[in-house]
Amino acid sequence: MIVYAGKQIVVHANEGATDYLLVSFNQLNSEHVASDHYFLQPQVEHQSISCIGVMTTEKAFFLSPEMEEVVRIVDETRRGRPVIVFGQSMGGYAALKNSAALRADYVIASSPFYSMDPDDLDLPSERHRKILMHSLAHHGVAYRPEFKNMGITRADTSGRLVVLYDPAEMIDQFDADLIGKHLPDAEFITVPHAGHVIYDPSWESVLIAELMKAILDPDRTAIRRAVNRMRRSHIVFLLRSLSKAASRKPRLCTAALHAPRLMRHPMYRALIGDPLNLRAVYLLASRGDHAAAAAHVAFMTRALHGREIAPIAQRDGLTALQTVARWPCLVLSCHGSYMVYDTTRDSVRFEPHPFGRQEVLPIAARIESGVARFVAISGTTEIVVSLTRNAEDGAGDGPDEIIEIDANQIAIRNDGRYLGTVPTGGLQILGGISHQQRLVVLPLPEDSPLARPTPLNWFDQIAIAQQAPTPQLQPVAPGRHAQRWRKLFGKG
Repeated sequence: MIVYAGKQIVVHANEGATDYLLVSFNQLNSEHVASDHYFLQPQVEHQSISCIGVMTTEKAFFLSPEMEEVVRIVDETRRGRPVIVFGQSMGGYAALKNSAALRADYVIASSPFYSMDPDDLDLPSERHRKILMHSLAHHGVAYRPEFKNMGITRADTSGRLVVLYDPAEMIDQFDADLIGKHLPDAEFITVPHAGHVIYDPSWESVLIAELMKAILDPDRTAIRRAVNRMRRSHIVFLLRSLSKAASRKPRLCTAALHAPRLMRHPMYRALIGDPLNLRAVYLLASRGDHAAAAAHVAFMTRALHGREIAPIAQRDGLTALQTVARWPCLVLSCHGSYMVYDTTRDSVRFEPHPFGRQEVLPIAARIESGVARFVAISGTTEIVVSLTRNAEDGAGDGPDEIIEIDANQIAIRNDGRYLGTVPTGGLQILGGISHQQRLVVLPLPEDSPLARPTPLNWFDQIAIAQQAPTPQLQPVAPGRHAQRWRKLFGKG
C-alpha cells in the first residue's frame, strides 16, 4: 500500500505482525518501479513483517527534502517498536545517512556507498577521479549539486551499524574503508563470493526474518551467523565457489550439484546451465574419468531439457580414446563449451549450452589413424566441417585434420600449426599449444542415434527418454575440503 507519493520519494507500507518496524531503501536501477514495488517486498509480505518501503524515483541517493515525510511516517508507525533500517547499494548509503533522522535502533547497510562527491573520497589522483565519474555515467548517475559534501558523518547515524560487503569488490572495499574511517563504531561483516548485491531474494524468504531476529539478538555474534547462512544460499556465492572447486575437485563439484538442497534452489537451472558444469566435465574427461564426465552431461541435459544423453558404453576393456576411434564423440574445450557448427554463418565455434537451438548443431568427431573427421548432423544430412576455414587467417582447405593424442586430450594440427580455443568461444591458429588449449572428447555409446542419420532433429538424436536419476551426493575422493563441501551442499 502506498502511503506517500511525491516527486522524488514513494513510500509503501506493509502492516505486519512483528514486534519491530523494518524500513527499507532500494538500490540503484529500480527507480522505474518505485510505484509498483519496494525493496524486500515479497519477503516481508510472505513473513508478515511490519515494513515501510522507501523508494526513490531518481538516482539521487535519497537526498531530497521529501525525506522529512518519510521521517514523519516512520514516527507515526513505530508505536514504541525498535526500528531496523536496511538498504542495499544506494539504499545502503541512505540507511546509514538517514538513521539518526529516523531514530533507528539498528542499521544493516549492504554494499553501501560512502559518497558521490570526489572531494569526500580521498582519491589519490585525477585519474581515479575520472574513473569515478565514468562509473557514475555507466550507472546513469548524473552529478548533482546535492552530492556536494554528501559523505556520511557520525552525526548522521544512530543505533547499531552493521555493514555487509564482499572484499573482492574493489569499489565496495574502498567505500567500506572510508566508512570505517568516519564511523569507527560501525561493525563490518565480509561476505566473500557474494558480489555487489549481497542480499539476494531468490532463495528463501525466511532468510530476511532470520536476519532481523539476529540483529535484535543480544548476542552480537548472531548477525554474523545469519549472514553466513544467507551467503551459502546466494546464487553468486554458489556459482563462484563451485567454479573454484571445479578447477581442483571436479568430481566433488558435480556431486554437489546433485545434492537435494541445491536442487530445491529456485535458480537451480542457472547453476546447471553455467559453463562451470562443462569445465568440470572437461577436467573429468582429461583425467580419464569418462564415466563421471558422461554421467554429468546426462544429468545436465535431463535437468535442463527433460532428457539425457546416453552414458558411455565401454566395451572389451577399451580405453575412451580407443573407443573414439570407432564411434563419434562430442568435443569440449577447457572453457566449458561444446564445439558447434552455426548453419546460418557457416562457422565453427564453442557454445556453453546449445541445446534446443535450431541454427546450432553439435559437431561429432570420428578419429581414425591420427586423422579427425568432423561432422555436424542435421536430420538426414551430414555437414562435413573443416575447422581451419573458420579460424583467423586459417589456410585449411579440407575436412580432415591431423590430431595428436596426449593422455586423455587431443590437439588438432593443420599445415604444421595448431588450432587452440579462446575463452570467447572462438578458434585460433597457433604455432604451439598449451595444455589448457587442448580439447577433450566425450565418446558416445555404440548404439547412439547420433551415429546414424534419422529424420529427427539433432537433439532428439542424441537424447533418450529415461527416468530421472535419484539425486544423491556421490562419494568423493578424500581431501581436505571434502567434509566442508558435504556440509554446505549435502543437507536434505
